[in-house]
Amino acid sequence: MPGTAPQHSAVNEIASPGWQFAVASGTLGWVLDAFDFFVVIFLVDTLAAHFQVEKKSIVWTISIALAMRPVGALIFGTLADRFGRRRPLVACVIYFSTLTLLSAFAPNYSTFAILRALYGIGMGGYWGVGASIAMESAPPRRRGIFSGLFQSGYPIGYLFAALGIEAVLPRYGWRAMCCVGMPVALVTSALAFKSPEPIA
Repeated sequence: MPGTAPQHSAVNEIASPGWQFAVASGTLGWVLDAFDFFVVIFLVDTLAAHFQVEKKSIVWTISIALAMRPVGALIFGTLADRFGRRRPLVACVIYFSTLTLLSAFAPNYSTFAILRALYGIGMGGYWGVGASIAMESAPPRRRGIFSGLFQSGYPIGYLFAALGIEAVLPRYGWRAMCCVGMPVALVTSALAFKSPEPIA
């Protein structure tokens, strides 16, 4: 009737038990995804000097990572629809974190560029899987606020990357910036394994 509040069925109000782990893992992984991407942007000058290439060559590795995102979205989205959300989420976050870690030990520019292209697959794959497990598991009445929280994960990742450049780079060098995300990836994976598969 006009003027009455919308009615919610009992089914629509059900949240998966342990939904907090799903929201936390989805959001934390998205923060890490951003961190691993923006690190390279902050390191353009450093990487160009290390690999003895022009800065535009490092910028190209950023572009190719972005170009590979649709491939990752297709691959990991398909896996999430077929095998559920948890395992593809864990696979995706470990995948792109491992590639970022390996980038620290790239012996030359060509290897670094290939690793960053492969990283782009994981970068593109994470949004769909992470957002799905977080939003589908959260209580329906709180999905609006949690979607905003999830979306804010990317600027938060940017902020952490900027702080890392100030705190980590001067003391430990650029390679350390590619390594610090791996513990976060393991925490994200542990949270995801505690998460239930979403009800809806």
